[in-house]
Amino acid sequence: MTVSLAEVPHTVVSASSSGETLMVRNLQALILEGVQQLPASQQQFILDLVEFLLERSEIVGEDELPSAVECFRQGWEDVLQGNIVPIDRLWDGIDDE
Repeated sequence: MTVSLAEVPHTVVSASSSGETLMVRNLQALILEGVQQLPASQQQFILDLVEFLLERSEIVGEDELPSAVECFRQGWEDVLQGNIVPIDRLWDGIDDE
């Protein structure tokens, strides 16, 4: 079975009317059908991604996520101010988690 999102709007809408609720439910059903077609290893990746997004949304509200341009500007400011990590120490401690 092939999953197609062509029939469903790509935007998530609030469920304020029965039509909008139906669109959200259709989108969720298509997502679940697609995930069920994936091998277990890829399903685990999807689960990890969902958990990451949920954690991120708890830290920063959905409307408060910075744009890529804002992230770049902040990174550039960090570099100019000397807030950097030498490349040889960049991955220190990554396996400790």
